[in-house]
Amino acid sequence: MIAILGGAGAALAWAVSILCSSRSSRMIPPTAVLAWVMLTGLVITAPIAATNGLPKHLVSGSGTWLLICGGANVLGLILTLPRF
Repeated sequence: MIAILGGAGAALAWAVSILCSSRSSRMIPPTAVLAWVMLTGLVITAPIAATNGLPKHLVSGSGTWLLICGGANVLGLILTLPRF
């Protein structure tokens, strides 16, 4: 039963996110949509990360790799945006 509820919850989350992103990308430029999505994710996860602290298994260079990977993710998403 938990698997069914988890699958239904995931499907609902995907459907809502796709509907919201398709509607918003028609209303404002796609780069602004991407910026708002990234900002929303930061606002949601930053307080959780601040209260829980850093994971103990991170090594000294992990923060640099996290920043590089995050920047590459945003750059990849920008490159997939449709051109007008």
